[in-house]
Amino acid sequence: MPDAGKQRSTGGPASLAAAEWWDIIGALPLVLRVRLALWLAPFQRVRKSFPPAAPAEPSNAGEHATVVRHAKAVRRAARLVPDASCLTKALSLGTLLARRGIGCEVKIGVRKGAAGRLEAHAWVVHDGVVVIGGLPDLDTFSVIPRAV
Repeated sequence: MPDAGKQRSTGGPASLAAAEWWDIIGALPLVLRVRLALWLAPFQRVRKSFPPAAPAEPSNAGEHATVVRHAKAVRRAARLVPDASCLTKALSLGTLLARRGIGCEVKIGVRKGAAGRLEAHAWVVHDGVVVIGGLPDLDTFSVIPRAV
């Protein structure tokens, strides 16, 4: 399932509105902090360092638009951070939304890939919609219960 609101820009950085730049500037320190934490510490410790996602509750259209806006900012900020993985993006967005009191689910799943190798992926769901980390074959991952 592709990410909600994920669109290819026809222009480069100059085509972004000022508000989009501010969103990226706001997300970048968090994405950097999450990436560094994942490099330097065990996952269980990292997980405790970032607030858990708030319980998901029904939201209004305005809240979903805010979630999509923040997801775009995290994706764009992650492009500037070396090795920003799906886990980096999911934890960053989950933390960003939790700080704003917006409910979401950070999910981590695993599957057996080519040659029997274990593959993992992380994504964020808001109101039943994948907002970051969407893949066409997302349903092939087994979700680890209460990953974050």
